Amino acid sequence: MSWMNIATAARYAGVSRSTVQRWMKEGLKHSRLSSSNVKIHPDDIDAYIRSFETGIDVAAEAKAIMAKIRGGVR
Repeated sequence: MSWMNIATAARYAGVSRSTVQRWMKEGLKHSRLSSSNVKIHPDDIDAYIRSFETGIDVAAEAKAIMAKIRGGVR
């Protein structure tokens, strides 16, 4: 699935547009192309929602794992 605007992202996640906008303020990854043009990738929505379900910051965990791999730490 490709990048989505806020309205499409809200439908995808089953929430309101204002919820997606709040998520963006709280850390949902997105790209702001202009003041009125925002794009969000569905993988980022999925990861953001999973972080609440598991209590784990998925992005931070992935970054830590990649740092260990790059550094040769086992």
